[in-house]
Amino acid sequence: MTLLFEPESMNLLFTPAAAVATCEVIENFFGISPQIKWVNDIFLDGKKVCGILCETYISSGKRLVSVGIGINLTTKDFPDTLPNASSLGIECDKLKLAEEICKVFLSLCKSDKTDYIIQEYEKKLFIIGKTINFTENNILNSATVKGINDSCNLIVELPDNTEKILSSGEISIKL
Repeated sequence: MTLLFEPESMNLLFTPAAAVATCEVIENFFGISPQIKWVNDIFLDGKKVCGILCETYISSGKRLVSVGIGINLTTKDFPDTLPNASSLGIECDKLKLAEEICKVFLSLCKSDKTDYIIQEYEKKLFIIGKTINFTENNILNSATVKGINDSCNLIVELPDNTEKILSSGEISIKL
């Protein structure tokens, strides 16, 4: 599903809000507890079931946000190139599910909900305390995830005990 809207403020945490809204609705609809892999993936039982992409842009002089949320609902077979992909394995009213996610997401996009978004996003992150790999300047790095900051950037501790803030990029969990 894709939601296009004109937000009250561009200083909101759109991707974390979308992740929190999606997790909350999945929990309420199906009684299962998905988790978040920073920054925009939803996992269930160690496998990715949803991806989120938020983009901001200007069109006809208006600042807009596009929020794309792709949930694998019933797919059973994934290509070998996607070993961590899965689905919820649940038939449901897709329109009602999308409507509820949009409703919860838009309610979170109020300026007074920022603290709630940060708190719930961090609670649902399954990578805190885990060792991850990330690439910076074409160099593969390892770090331990300590938490997130007020912008939902990842706070990691490098092997030399220094902290680093990751604001974007891909991470993988080191096994």
